[in-house]
Amino acid sequence: MRQTGKTNWFCFWLKAIFILTGSIMLAGWIALIAIYPTQVMAAGNGRRVKVGVYEMEGFHSFRDDGECVGYDVDYLNKIADITGWKYEYVKADNWSDAMYMLDHGVIDLLAPAQMSPERVVEYGFSNQIGKDYGALLAMADRDDLIYEDFEHFSNLKWGAEKNTSYVGLLETYAKNHGFKADITL
Repeated sequence: MRQTGKTNWFCFWLKAIFILTGSIMLAGWIALIAIYPTQVMAAGNGRRVKVGVYEMEGFHSFRDDGECVGYDVDYLNKIADITGWKYEYVKADNWSDAMYMLDHGVIDLLAPAQMSPERVVEYGFSNQIGKDYGALLAMADRDDLIYEDFEHFSNLKWGAEKNTSYVGLLETYAKNHGFKADITL
């Protein structure tokens, strides 16, 4: 990778983003406490709560024997120690699939979930706890990318998960910095 001042800053920020991801996910789970659907909170001890889970390395995944494992599972188990709830993990293909399951009553809970004005109306979030953000990431072998090289960014293909507010945030970011983001959902 060619070493320029811009490259060094890009690498610094990219590493910082990876380090902060764990902290952000923790804040997301803290926010989870604040966004449990009303029917789950009112259910009391012994309630079986169906949790939507999609592969998210380190946070939630299914082992070959079908057991759900990861940080999220450990966190919910701590909540279960206090509430007496039982969690049933329902496998989803991705975030969009899990949102569909939530909207159609297949699951009771989905996290982490980003707060938006539309979701506050539909899902009844309480006051937000923590912060969330999106990050622009590239493969390590892309030595042609330099931090804030907006002219070059117009030539890139961007990928984003459907039904997330990050798509709109990327479009706004691109508009504010004078490049076009060709986004594939």
